[in-house]
Amino acid sequence: MIKEENKVKSEKGITMVVLVITVLLLMIVTASLATHSYDSLQLSHLTKLDNDIETLNNRVASYYVEHGTLPILSGVMTKDEVLKYISEVSRNDGDSYYIIDLGELDNITLNYGKGYLSRSTDSYIINEESHIIYYLKGIYYDDEMHYTTGKYQAAVVEKESTSQTLKADIGDYVSYTPTSSKYTVEGIYSGYDSSNIEAKQGKTNQTFSTNTTVKWRIYSIDDKTLTLISSNVVNPNLYLQGADGYNNAVYLLNYTCKKLYSNYEMNATARSIKIEDIEKVSRFDPSTYEKYGEYGGKKLYSESIAYYPNIFVNMRGQKVNSGSEGTLEQSEQTSMYYGLDKGSSITAKQTEYSYTMSSTYMSDIYLSLLRYAEGSTTTNMNDYWLASRTVRCEPKYAVFRLPVVISGELSTKRCIHFE
Repeated sequence: MIKEENKVKSEKGITMVVLVITVLLLMIVTASLATHSYDSLQLSHLTKLDNDIETLNNRVASYYVEHGTLPILSGVMTKDEVLKYISEVSRNDGDSYYIIDLGELDNITLNYGKGYLSRSTDSYIINEESHIIYYLKGIYYDDEMHYTTGKYQAAVVEKESTSQTLKADIGDYVSYTPTSSKYTVEGIYSGYDSSNIEAKQGKTNQTFSTNTTVKWRIYSIDDKTLTLISSNVVNPNLYLQGADGYNNAVYLLNYTCKKLYSNYEMNATARSIKIEDIEKVSRFDPSTYEKYGEYGGKKLYSESIAYYPNIFVNMRGQKVNSGSEGTLEQSEQTSMYYGLDKGSSITAKQTEYSYTMSSTYMSDIYLSLLRYAEGSTTTNMNDYWLASRTVRCEPKYAVFRLPVVISGELSTKRCIHFE
């Protein structure tokens, strides 16, 4: 008997990632875009550094006049030690540097330097002789690192060039404006029928518009790639139902995001977030998931239950009858598929897994990006589809499921199974 899951949806919608560079073919075209996109972000960071150091110069000078000493932590750093962290210091500097003790400067508000107590690179240091202040972590702008204000940049002692490439921080908010649009997901592709949850073919269309209020954060930074993620789900209540919901989920999620949240003048193309995006930042090992048998294991199902959505025959690791296994990756789809079929047998590969996203498996910043909605760190979780497909190998039948993030758990939703 064929059982189709009652209309499956993400309670809050879909989340997408915007890629500055989407495919290798666009790399030359978009390399200049990546630089342009960084410019305003980098300049903003540099301005914050200048403001911090100006504030510190004034407060440290007042402190020195009042106390006759500098507001510093114990423990001297030599010039050679400092040059292990930063690429340049002033010729006027002596050989002794100290971390500034911000706790000694009452009611001071800075953009950086909060790591001074743990003596991390997120600290400001001061030279005992020149009183020039430096930021150990540095700010990347205009293809070089900056550690102090511009008025000290002309007279420097440079060490050998380093491989430091810090340009911005994961989780930073950035300005991105997609080209507003509307897009209709047709029921014949999504399988959705609002009047009949048992329908074998969808007929209800769903229309979505660009959410112009969403904010954007940095998800990852590579040499020429800036990846942004929406801070909240952007369009709620996208329904995917039955065989065609499973067949076309990856295509529809990606294409909907592309139509609504790309910016073609910037050569920025949007897509839905997918399971691989999470795997790249997660320490969870899917091979440890054995609820329905070994992850990656295969199970043969006989003719009586050998039904499958038509995309299944093309999916990597999956096989119908005695044919070859498919090659389509779980988050890959470039064309639509329709309906279901039946073979004399199917060999299904277990690709489903689930786990609760927590600090056990990923850093706090990625928990913030992937689990919680804007402005929340413990509640108000984002729920959303992932543009990927999975298969669960239960003892009696295969279940065709779509991955989701719900209430902080990477899980799956059933679209269709056969028994």
